[in-house]
Amino acid sequence: MRDPREDAVSIALSAVSASLPERVLPARVRVKGERIIVGRRVFPMEGGIRILAMGKAAPGMARAMLDILGHVDGGIVVSPSGESVPPLTALRGEHPVPGPGSFRAGEAVMDYISSLGPRDILICLISGGASSLVELPAVNPGDYTRGMELLLSSGADIHEMNAVRKHLSLIKGGGIARATDARILSLIMSDVVGDDVATIASGPTAPDPTTFGDALRVLTSRGLLDRMPGSVVEYLRRGAEGLERETLKPREFPRRRVANVVIWNVGNALAEAARRARGMGYRCRVLTDHLRGEAREVGRAMGAMADGLHRNEVFLLGGETTVKVEGRGRGGPNQELALSASRGLERGIVVALDTDGVDGNSPAAGGIAFSNLWGDGAEEALRHNDSYTYLSARDAAIITGPTGTNVNSVVVLLRGREG
Repeated sequence: MRDPREDAVSIALSAVSASLPERVLPARVRVKGERIIVGRRVFPMEGGIRILAMGKAAPGMARAMLDILGHVDGGIVVSPSGESVPPLTALRGEHPVPGPGSFRAGEAVMDYISSLGPRDILICLISGGASSLVELPAVNPGDYTRGMELLLSSGADIHEMNAVRKHLSLIKGGGIARATDARILSLIMSDVVGDDVATIASGPTAPDPTTFGDALRVLTSRGLLDRMPGSVVEYLRRGAEGLERETLKPREFPRRRVANVVIWNVGNALAEAARRARGMGYRCRVLTDHLRGEAREVGRAMGAMADGLHRNEVFLLGGETTVKVEGRGRGGPNQELALSASRGLERGIVVALDTDGVDGNSPAAGGIAFSNLWGDGAEEALRHNDSYTYLSARDAAIITGPTGTNVNSVVVLLRGREG
């Protein structure tokens, strides 16, 4: 008899393996003559061909694209590891908060693309994490970094985060599209619920509908206005008064020169996970790829739902939950979701996994909830955001290491044949 816990983890991991760039790009992108074909869209290749790969999936996307193209005239790849991808220039940035490497990468990227002309094509390979990995702030870098730390710990969702980030950056909010005369084809692996290209990686090649005023409202609603470095607040206020340049707006967006195409998302990953579950003999339904909310609250609902499953049944969900950090423990939203789901759990199993392999400030990708997991110390672990410590001591933390992809989080609810 198979262990249902192992089945649940295996199903979650199948969503990760299906999302690896070396599998996604060859299936979605091809070259025919002097044309790049993405689905039904055709892009002519004329002049020099350059690659700019940014994000947690950047090395894999760059390698896959090089194999598809056969030849390029140069480019840059920026990732958390700085992994080499010849003949491209490899750079390393920091994540989840930008640091010196991120700022060096941002300067190098902007210098490189500004030298390209209208006959060049710049293939941007964009994945989650690029917001932090590549940055050229419009304010003091140290103040920018401190501002991002405060924003990350506030529980702000990705849309709120990016409204602020884009208005403190010369790269985000269409900054790359604005900085070069080259034709741009952005191939995007989405880590954002709803696949908004203005939000993924903070939209470096997309128009931005948000404003400086929106950024200030986020800081106010999250109680951060008085805690932010003075230069950050001053710059945003100057922008709201029309004294700083706004991000690239939809009316200005150069549609004839720039195309943004989402080639993979968590919905695609869930479809592959569902295939895996059915192949293992389970009845399976994909409930949503728009899961949102505060992790521990979502976890309670997931635990109740898992206990309500019929035998031999699986539900799949994808999306992104958030955590308001109030303690100094180790963990992340997926582990908090799993730990919270275990409260009162009797029959079902819940797995919550970040597809990039890194959940919060811990070495785990996520966690697994099962009956009898909740016990002494669980409430305190949640209160101090220390889910990793609790789960890892009970063999309930899932550790994969960085996966080389990033398409949100996957949640598996499963009830075994005998449970």
